[in-house]
Amino acid sequence: MDRTRALVQSFGDILRRLTYRETCTGPSLGPQLAPKGRKRERSDSEGVASKRTVSSNISNSEVEQLSAGKELENSPPVTSILDVKDEDEAKDAVLETLWNEKPSGIFDFSAERARRWASAVDLPEGLYNKAEQDIFFRLAMRGFEPIIPRRWRHDFPTLPSTLFADQNDDEPEPLIRALKPTQTYAIKSLSNLFSLGGRVRDHRILGLSPEILIKKAIEKYINWALNDVNLHMESETPQLHLVRTLDEGETTLTAVTRLNQRLQSMAIQYNKVMGMTVIGNDHSSADSRIKEEDHVLTENQDPRVYPLLIGFLICGHMVTILTLGTDPSSTTNGADSKFMFNFDLEESGQDVWNSLAIAIIVMKVRDTMLQLAKKGICGFGQDSQCESVLDEDV
Repeated sequence: MDRTRALVQSFGDILRRLTYRETCTGPSLGPQLAPKGRKRERSDSEGVASKRTVSSNISNSEVEQLSAGKELENSPPVTSILDVKDEDEAKDAVLETLWNEKPSGIFDFSAERARRWASAVDLPEGLYNKAEQDIFFRLAMRGFEPIIPRRWRHDFPTLPSTLFADQNDDEPEPLIRALKPTQTYAIKSLSNLFSLGGRVRDHRILGLSPEILIKKAIEKYINWALNDVNLHMESETPQLHLVRTLDEGETTLTAVTRLNQRLQSMAIQYNKVMGMTVIGNDHSSADSRIKEEDHVLTENQDPRVYPLLIGFLICGHMVTILTLGTDPSSTTNGADSKFMFNFDLEESGQDVWNSLAIAIIVMKVRDTMLQLAKKGICGFGQDSQCESVLDEDV
């Protein structure tokens, strides 16, 4: 009964509006469902069906009230005929705007790239050292510079073409690449990294914490990167990177503090191995110590190679990147690490860009280790020949 009454009120309101429109503008053609100039003509069968539907839901007494121009009970009051007319015209204007609306504005790749470039290089003086500036620039320019080999194009067909580097001798090597003859493991490792965001969202649906999943994915990609260039380290070799998650019951602030302390310890260990320990803020003692040992070290053991220490802090589905320099002339004992970047692996639509951020940072760590290995510093070494493994695709 209530449903029938609601239908009666709805159709009554429509008929009442049509009656007022006929009074103002003459015979009505019914509600305008298309914008002006695109009115839809109704067939006879549709008109008969509409009349049959209205008559079957409205009683005879209510039809007489509508014909006499009276309002139905509990129907919304109409203050003025002009108000109804203005409301209809407003609806027609909105429909016409939506009908004629076309996509305006085309993405200007060159302009956006220039804007990204300007914001990436416009940093406060003294905020980052040279290595940190390079990483910050790479992260800011994701998607606007080629960092993947062109030969991987068919393995990642959904990626934009701007990410793939041309195979020209004049062009520098892309940042993300494989040095072994086989490309299969490199492609598979990057593909697994691209799927990390989806797996993190699956953990959220299941009510599981994704921290261990993210940590294993990052460490797995690091292991591939080091194995790809046949890097090996001695047992006493100081680490250049650290991946950390929150302990049970640990707050984010406590985790950041402990990661910062661990990076500081790694910097002290590296300087100790190199024989360049800085005391307090006195940089002159460090410089003199370096000059005294220059005659002892060979040319292949250049003491002025100062790697950048990088820490990954995983808090739930968030990953934060902290960096700490080891140059004794610009870093003092007890200097805090610097915030570089953070991203949400649970955010939809950002899986590729978040994964590329992780890959870029891992490649930077690998390049630093290769530089140390070529100079034979701090126990880093590299096999003279890479393993020639037949590509599975071949």
